Amino acid sequence: MIVRIVTAGGTVKNRLVDATPATPTTDDAPLEVGRTLVDEVADAAVRVCSVGTQGADLRIAVGGTAPPAC
Repeated sequence: MIVRIVTAGGTVKNRLVDATPATPTTDDAPLEVGRTLVDEVADAAVRVCSVGTQGADLRIAVGGTAPPAC
């Protein structure tokens, strides 16, 4: 699943979020099934449970809690 940060304010700007920042490229940027992305600034987390042709099944948590299990 590709994660993007979108900000609005006159012009929409997209930024790709590298969900695997430990590697030197963004070739593996997508958030893989079973992985969790934590945004410490927004105090939120998203876990990808599955991805299919109809979309993605996600678990989202805010306020410093962990996302529910898949």
